[in-house]
Amino acid sequence: MELVGEFDRLAARRDGFGISKMLSNFCPPNRPRDSESTDPDKVAFLKTHALSHWLESTGMIADAYSSREKSVRHLVNFLQADSDYLLPVLRQFLRHLFVLATKADKTRKKDSEETFTMKCNKFLSQLWPNIVNDDERNYACIPLYIVGWKCAHHLNATTVVSRWRLPSVTMQLSDEVVYRYWQGLVEFKSNHWKAAEEHLSFAFLSMPAKYYKQRRCTLWRLIPAKLALCLETKHAIGSEKLFRDFKMMELGEISKAFIQGNVRVFEKNLRDHEDLYVKKEIYLPLTKLRMLLYRNLLKRAHLVIQRVRGTSSRILLADICQVVNAGGWNVDEEELECILSLLIKSGKVKGKLDPTRGAIMFPTEKSPFPRLIDRMG
Repeated sequence: MELVGEFDRLAARRDGFGISKMLSNFCPPNRPRDSESTDPDKVAFLKTHALSHWLESTGMIADAYSSREKSVRHLVNFLQADSDYLLPVLRQFLRHLFVLATKADKTRKKDSEETFTMKCNKFLSQLWPNIVNDDERNYACIPLYIVGWKCAHHLNATTVVSRWRLPSVTMQLSDEVVYRYWQGLVEFKSNHWKAAEEHLSFAFLSMPAKYYKQRRCTLWRLIPAKLALCLETKHAIGSEKLFRDFKMMELGEISKAFIQGNVRVFEKNLRDHEDLYVKKEIYLPLTKLRMLLYRNLLKRAHLVIQRVRGTSSRILLADICQVVNAGGWNVDEEELECILSLLIKSGKVKGKLDPTRGAIMFPTEKSPFPRLIDRMG
């Protein structure tokens, strides 16, 4: 088999990228024989790879997907402790597996319950423990982690991959960028703003400028994470030029309103661009930021009232309303009581409401507005 000879020649030089390029460009003119069960794993993964390419070229996408699954399994079985040079090949096979799954879904029968993308996700999840628990081959976890996350995110089914943990292996910068992006996404969805900001900042700053779409996608999560931290840290949010360059002026406006404490503009922006924020999966995080904005305004009101009326622990809700209304936040006593109740329950404010007197009792021995940075992950 000519393909085997060319593979052996490049493998002798440990030229993984050369093998990947050679296999990517290879498509047999005629249908290859399917791999026999007695074939060595090297011959088997090359045969099933060639068959997958031929099937795809003839429009038999579902069969091409099945053959690609076999080629991945045979390649993993072929890997040894010193076969890390084959990582580009495994990465190519796994990416192609996901591409075939999405293609096959477009032509599958609508009455079938399991999509090919679901099959792909299941296959990768089954492959993960076999590789991660093998000390000699766990370097293969890197491309599996990256493609596994891509597939799971496509399905909006990231519960399993969120629990995947990479062993201590050396990564190329490109792989680390993708890894840090997915880790940032996990922390972002868990409201661990500090960890999310660290991972996403690394990913954004490490991406070359030519990856505009990927950098923009990262910013949609990075900016809300930075906003959650900016009130108690020196985290910079982003310049007007940044928002303009990445065509995200909506996010720029809401960021400016948040920093300035402008509730009216913040809430108007949230209403006007709700569909966009939902599509980008940041609407709920932004609504949570609204509570931090309220808390910050209440903190300012507390300081103002203390300067004017002394350090009394009891403050009337009417007095707080008067101060925040003057600052542009149109809220009545009933709504303010509900907001304070939520902030107290979540630990963002220390105090006790006194509905009978229409007041709130703040502690005098410690700050009623504890630092939040320590509980942000």
